[in-house]
Amino acid sequence: MLKKQHITLQYIRPGSPWQNGHVESLNTN
Repeated sequence: MLKKQHITLQYIRPGSPWQNGHVESLNTN
């Protein structure tokens, strides 16, 4: 989980329209 989250955070760029979706999903899990 930590690895996936770290990688996802690297790929996510500030201001991305799908950033909230990914972050919310990670927080939920």
